[in-house]
Amino acid sequence: MSTFYYVNTPDEVKLESLLRHVMPTINNLPYELGLELVRQAFTEFARKTQMLASQQYLDFQRGVVDYEITAPTGYFTHMVREVGSGSNTIVGSITPHSWYVCGRYRFSVIGNNVLMLSAAPSTDEAGAFAVLTTVIPNESIVTIPREVSVAYGKCIADGALAEALLIKSKPWYDPNLAQQKKRDFYRGVQSAGALALMNRTSGTMTARTPRWV
Repeated sequence: MSTFYYVNTPDEVKLESLLRHVMPTINNLPYELGLELVRQAFTEFARKTQMLASQQYLDFQRGVVDYEITAPTGYFTHMVREVGSGSNTIVGSITPHSWYVCGRYRFSVIGNNVLMLSAAPSTDEAGAFAVLTTVIPNESIVTIPREVSVAYGKCIADGALAEALLIKSKPWYDPNLAQQKKRDFYRGVQSAGALALMNRTSGTMTARTPRWV
């Protein structure tokens, strides 16, 4: 089973598809409200499990030491997880402002969005570093990886329902059911997070062959 679910791939589905898990409980929930609550639950799920990932290759330029780490559309970078160069890979969470050696380069990550080399390259090098980051959806997200939708769509919908059922001004207000849905959501988050952690058998500064796809 994969440790990460990659975002912004061709195999994505609309986030609104998760409403199919919501509407049977609250069939008169307005579409826009339901979608916003699903988006918030998806964001919380991603933040807690750190399962969503993105990767990019950095092209080094002669005389340049700072390189931007960008996030895909609809996401922001949460954490730099791995940096690879050739057969050398730094594995595990990389602490910002600490220094690491990978291949023939020494680098540090600044604020999770800049990779800084200790010395500028003497020549240009395309795809010098492969950078894997975990990402969190932002307020503009409209899709979800299909695998996440299939495996955890019900869990994310439970998170949305937990919030919807606590809106006192609405006819579907039900704090008892809200608590149940909240427990179901966090139980699913905990299970997903534990599985992700178990599958990450690597440790910081352990070298192995990169997994870039």
